Amino acid sequence: MSNIPKYSVSELSYMIKKKLESDFSYIQIRGEISDLKLWNGHFLFNLKDDKGLLNARIWKNRVPFLNFHPEEGLEISATGKISTHPKRSNYNLIIDNINAVSEGELLKLIELRKNKLKEAGIFNKSTALPLLPKKIGVITSPTGAVIEDIKNKILLRFPSHILIWPISVQGLSAETDIINAIKGMNLLKKNKIPDVIIIARGGGSVEDLMPFNSEKVAYEIYNSKIPIVSAVGHETDYTLADFAADYRASTPTAAADMVVPDRKEIETKISTLSKNKNTSIKRIYSNATFRFKQANLRFIDPNKLINNNKLKFENSLLQLIKFKNSKIIEKENILKVIKLKSPTFLVINSENNYNRLKKNIDTIMFKYIKNKIKLLENKADLLFSISYERWLEKGFAIIKNKENKIIKDARNLNINEEVIINFSKGSVDAKVKKIK
Repeated sequence: MSNIPKYSVSELSYMIKKKLESDFSYIQIRGEISDLKLWNGHFLFNLKDDKGLLNARIWKNRVPFLNFHPEEGLEISATGKISTHPKRSNYNLIIDNINAVSEGELLKLIELRKNKLKEAGIFNKSTALPLLPKKIGVITSPTGAVIEDIKNKILLRFPSHILIWPISVQGLSAETDIINAIKGMNLLKKNKIPDVIIIARGGGSVEDLMPFNSEKVAYEIYNSKIPIVSAVGHETDYTLADFAADYRASTPTAAADMVVPDRKEIETKISTLSKNKNTSIKRIYSNATFRFKQANLRFIDPNKLINNNKLKFENSLLQLIKFKNSKIIEKENILKVIKLKSPTFLVINSENNYNRLKKNIDTIMFKYIKNKIKLLENKADLLFSISYERWLEKGFAIIKNKENKIIKDARNLNINEEVIINFSKGSVDAKVKKIK
């Protein structure tokens, strides 16, 4: 019994810990994540297969360097070491990094994130793009074909100021770079902040595009006050950044097409609008000239109108006098007939009727003449109200030549021709110096 090793609990725990960490100092283990918990920044979960279960830990100081965060039910390949906790009789896998076992697992992870973000309303953002952006922010790799394609396309369509924020587009730092770039552009001073942002990278595998499938990146795009166009990968590639952005472009070149208009198209539209404007002005001028001429044709000389009405009144008065005389003659004839019958009563009665009728006729004629005079006065007042004297009182003037004819068209005048300008009060003699 003296050969049996003796250890305290802490000594044995330390020796087991040392042995495990020595024999399993850096290993790779494949399994499905279960019972996932986040505690004080640490990820705690189990890795399992159909025959076993292993406790796993990712300490918070390693979390920023992970390719992606663990998700419940995802099958991963984890690299790290086996260690124990001195105060517990169990062992854990201390993980440095994780990778998806297959592309299908990554797609499963992306779909889980997509549903989560969709429920949170992150994909509902759609801010209108400016018609002519003064500054365009581009978040992408500073080298490669993507940035050159974007610059060349913008230069060709509508040259604009481009603000490039260089980032890593894949790898451990890409997610942080993208987030910092979006935040940085939104925090620029007013005179430097871009009007629109393009986030772009070329095509790649699902794993290469994982930084653009980050939940944090999607939230940062959603919170951006500047509208964002996502152009990640090829036309068939879709990332969470595409769904969270205000607009999605199939390629980086298509993103450049989207944010700036075609200068030639704008010039054509401006030319068309200018022609339409000139045509409209000519049409308006032509219509106004036609209406003016029509108004001149309808204009009647007040003196002529007064003379015409005076003549009508005189004719009406003459007809009234003739009517009166005819009635008098008619009654006189009746009286003569009555006198021939010699009945005294009839004579006296007829004479009275004659006097009464004569008086009525005088009254009727007086009223008729009075009404005609009143009507003539009203028409005279109306004519006076539209006469040129009234227009003169309003500040207008009438120009006549030496033959006392009214000048209606400047083309009827000659240089140095003498004219008379009549105002409401007085007139002046003038000489034509220039004809426009």
